[in-house]
Amino acid sequence: MKTAPKILLASSSPYRRELMDQLKIPYTHASPKTDEALLKKTYQGPLEKLPEYLARKKAESLLGENPDGITIGCDQIALLEGRALDKPGTAENAVQQLMSLQGKTHELYTALAVHSRGEWRLETHITTLHMKSLSEQQARDYVALDQPVDCAGAYKIEKNGSDLFEDVENFDPSAIVGLPLMNLVEILEDLGIDFPE
Repeated sequence: MKTAPKILLASSSPYRRELMDQLKIPYTHASPKTDEALLKKTYQGPLEKLPEYLARKKAESLLGENPDGITIGCDQIALLEGRALDKPGTAENAVQQLMSLQGKTHELYTALAVHSRGEWRLETHITTLHMKSLSEQQARDYVALDQPVDCAGAYKIEKNGSDLFEDVENFDPSAIVGLPLMNLVEILEDLGIDFPE
């Protein structure tokens, strides 16, 4: 009987691990050995391609630990009018980020880089989100509720953040959280991974 290749998720994100857990397949995870701030600073391409670049770099950084397995890297960027929104880091920054998004449409680019047997599979999932008009008090109330200081865009749509939006154009809700499971399952099935019924 052929042994399934080891699956390694190159991520320290608890949100991505929760999504991987939903697949009910064995995997391990490790923090990527990358300097993300430096990679962003030296990146020369279009912003829309930055998540794919970072996802690949994260996976590449751990290939030595999983040479015969499947290594998965992920990254995400929120773009408002061509400008990238970083993770706010503080409650006050989260409120300001929400106020910049309120009443407007922005895009969330979620990239997936999967390495197996010397080959790469790269996918980028784009979600278009239109946020409701918010008062500053509404933004503060929401930030106090969900504490989205570690999320680009300053919302957790899988929690109470769904109430902030008028419309979301997306075919895979898991992509908003940070790991497009529909794309990943398709890739892993192509690579011979069996999923529980």
